[in-house]
Amino acid sequence: MVFALLLFLVPLAPGAERDALPGTQAEGTVCVLVRDARTGKPLAGVRVAQYLEDAGERFVTPVLLAETRTDKRGIAVVRWKDKPRDCHWIFDAPRFAVSEKYGWSPPDVVELEPGHDVSARVFGPFGKPRAGVRVEYLLGCSHSPAVRTAVTDAAGRFSIGGVNPRIGRFWLRAPGIASRFFDVGVGDLHAAPGLALTGRVTDDDGKPVANVVVGSHQEMRGPRARTGPDGAFRLEGYVPNETLFACGPRNRVAYPAPRPIDSRQPFRLIIRSPDQGETDGRPDPDAKRTAVRIVTLDAATGRPAPDVPAWLQRADGWLFFADDGVVHVPAGRYELHVGGGFGSHAAKQRTIEVKDGDVSEHRVVAQRQPRVALGGRGGLPKHADIELVTPHGMLRLRDDETGIGANVQAVVRVRGQGLTRVFPLGPVRDGKRTAELTWPAPRRLVLGLRSFRGSGGKRSVEIAGAWSERDGNIVRTHATGVQTLVVSDRNLGTQAIAVQVGEVPAQVPADALRTPGTLRVLSPNGEAFVTGQATVRDGFFKHSPRLSDGRSWCLRADAYVRVEREGYFPLRQKLADAGPYTLSWPGTELDIAADQTPPPANGFVVLIDGELFESKDGHVKLQGVPAGRHTILIGASGRRTKAYEVTLDPKAPALLKFTLQER
Repeated sequence: MVFALLLFLVPLAPGAERDALPGTQAEGTVCVLVRDARTGKPLAGVRVAQYLEDAGERFVTPVLLAETRTDKRGIAVVRWKDKPRDCHWIFDAPRFAVSEKYGWSPPDVVELEPGHDVSARVFGPFGKPRAGVRVEYLLGCSHSPAVRTAVTDAAGRFSIGGVNPRIGRFWLRAPGIASRFFDVGVGDLHAAPGLALTGRVTDDDGKPVANVVVGSHQEMRGPRARTGPDGAFRLEGYVPNETLFACGPRNRVAYPAPRPIDSRQPFRLIIRSPDQGETDGRPDPDAKRTAVRIVTLDAATGRPAPDVPAWLQRADGWLFFADDGVVHVPAGRYELHVGGGFGSHAAKQRTIEVKDGDVSEHRVVAQRQPRVALGGRGGLPKHADIELVTPHGMLRLRDDETGIGANVQAVVRVRGQGLTRVFPLGPVRDGKRTAELTWPAPRRLVLGLRSFRGSGGKRSVEIAGAWSERDGNIVRTHATGVQTLVVSDRNLGTQAIAVQVGEVPAQVPADALRTPGTLRVLSPNGEAFVTGQATVRDGFFKHSPRLSDGRSWCLRADAYVRVEREGYFPLRQKLADAGPYTLSWPGTELDIAADQTPPPANGFVVLIDGELFESKDGHVKLQGVPAGRHTILIGASGRRTKAYEVTLDPKAPALLKFTLQER
C-alpha cells in the first residue's frame, strides 16, 4: 500500500510537550486517561483522589494520599511518595457518576457514565421515619471512602446525585441506630437498633488515657470514638455482642462486648503502660483461679432453670462467662449477672466477693419472661426474615419461645420480597406478648408485550410489581412511585419502561415498548461486517452484541453505540432517529512509525481523540480514522512525549514518522 506523507504535520510548541502517557510513565508515577463512556471524549477537570486501603483498628476516616485533576487531554498524573500499595482511586466530575477503582494503580483508561439521582427513605428500628441520619454512599469495600453523603429530612428522605443507580452501597450513622450495608436500589432502608456505649480508658494506675481510638468491628465500618482528656468516650450505634477494641499510641487492647443488659452502663478499659509491653487486655493466664458455681432458680417452681446465661464482670470491664453454670476467676470483687436479653428469664444482678481457694455456689431466683407469640403468619411470603427488635438488640425469630421483658418496647419486623413491615407487640396475656402479622396483597401490573416477528401479535402478561425478582422475561422493582420496569424479550430486546407502581392495578400499554432498530455496520468500502463487537449504551443498560448483517437490536434514539474491530479506529456514534441504523467508518488510513535508530525498546503509545493504542512490530496501523484536524500524542518509556497537530485527508492514506528524545 502506498502512503502519502502528511501535510500540515508540525510538532506543537515545546511548552505543549508532556512527559507522561498511560503506559509510558516513569517508575513511581501513576498516569490515567479519563473519558466520557458514551462519546469517548477526554474529560478535563476530573477529580482523581487516592485513598489508603487501611484495614487496621486505628482506621477512623479514610486517609487521602494524593489528589489532582485531569488536564485538557483528560490525563491525570500522580507521583507516589511512598512504596505503592493497594488504594481506593476515586474519579469524580460534574454530571457524571462517581467511579472507584481498587489497587496500587488504576487502569490506564477510566470511563465515566452519566450521573443520576437516587432517593430513598430511612426508617428507625421501630418503623418510624428517621430524620437527621447521615447516609454514606460508597463503591468499594468497608474501608472505602464515602464518595457521597446526605442527611435525611423530617420524612426520613434523602437524595444523592451524581451516581450510577445500579452500583454502590449505603451506610447509616445516627444516635440510636446501627447500620448494615444496603445495596443501592433496594428501596427503603430499615435500620437496626444501635446503643450508646459509654466508658473510660485508663492505665494500670487508674489514670485517664486521652486520644485513644475505641471502636466496634461491625462490618469493619462500625462506629469509632476518641477518648477525651478524662479518658471518657461515647460510642454511638453500637451493636450488642460485637467485639470492641481500643488502640493507644503503642498498643492495642481487644475486649469482648458487654452483654445487651450491660451495654447501657459505663465500663473501664485498661491500656497497659509502654514498659509492660503490648497486651490484649486479657487477665493474667497464670493467675490462680477459683471455681464459682451459679444456679438460676425459676421463681414459679423453685427448680433450677437450665440454659440461662450467667457471667461475672470485673471492675476493669472484663467478662467471665459461665460454662454449664461454672466459671473460674481470680479472687476479687465481681458483679454477677444472669438472664436478660432475649432469654427465657428476666435479668438479675448482684455483687459477690470471690476469695482464693473457696468453692462457692450462688443461687439466683429469676422470674420467667413473657414469650413472644406470632399470629396470622399464613399470608407471609416464603423465606421472609422475621425479627424481634428492642432498644437493646435484634433477634431473628424461628419459633414462639423467645422470651422478652414485659415492659420492654419491642416490635416484630418482617422483611421479604423487597418489602418491610413493622408490627407492635401487644400486652402480656397468658404469659405471652403477641403480634398479629398480616401481609398486603401484591400490587399488580398488566404488561402488554408486542411481538414484531411471526404471528405472536399482542400478548398480555400479568405480573406482581411489588418486589424485585425475575419471572420469565420480566425483571421488576419493588417500591411504590415511578419505577423502572426492565423487559427482556427475544424479539423486542431489553428495554426499560417507566411505570407508576401503586396500591391499585396499573396498565402498561403495549406501545410503551419500542420497536427495535436494525443495526448495520459497514467497512470503509461499504461491505457489511459480520465479525467484531459493538457496545450499545442505552442509559445505564449496556449491550455487547456480536455484529452480523441486518441484526436487530432494541435501541433508543439517544443511545450511544461504540463499535470495535482490530485494526480500526473505534467507531462511536449517537443514534439520531428511530432507525434503521447504518454506521460506517470513514475511509482514512493512518500508519504511525518510529523514525529513529534504535526505536523505543518497549514500543510506543499513541493517544488520538481520547483513544489509546499500543504499537505492534514498530507500528500503529489504523483504518477508519476520522478526516480533519487531530492532536496526536506519542510517548514511550524513558522518552519525552511529543504532540503533533495533523490534518488527515479523507481520500489519501497517511504516514506519520516521529522521533522521541530521551528524558
